[in-house]
Amino acid sequence: MMKKLDEVEFKTIKCIVLDKKKMYNRFMIDDKHKLYDYITGKLAEYLKLPRAYVVTRIDKSKGKQILRDNFDRYFTRKLKNFSFVNRVDVHHSYSHSWSGLQFADMIAWACFQKYEHNDISYIDLAEEIEIYEIWKYSY
Repeated sequence: MMKKLDEVEFKTIKCIVLDKKKMYNRFMIDDKHKLYDYITGKLAEYLKLPRAYVVTRIDKSKGKQILRDNFDRYFTRKLKNFSFVNRVDVHHSYSHSWSGLQFADMIAWACFQKYEHNDISYIDLAEEIEIYEIWKYSY
């Protein structure tokens, strides 16, 4: 599947890597929802999108509607602050139901293999993956 990725035109793949051991903010360490929102907000900062209508599908990891609503507002604000998007729709879906989410899980796993086990054999199968390491700063 990673080789197939190279055949897709106009793709952008960005991975965020966070070393939790280097985090000092107890608020985020103790609240996985806040940490998830923060990391996704960092990803939104790295996306530079033209004027566009953005449809985003994320894994339905937040069970309560209020958590999903908070995430949607935060992600939309971050995306609009760093890009020129006109409209953002966020959909929360189960990864087993959406092949794109399964593919994202596979890329995340390949990044994990690189950083946790020093195994680049999976991540190197695909070209043009940008990896951002955000543990260089204290949070």
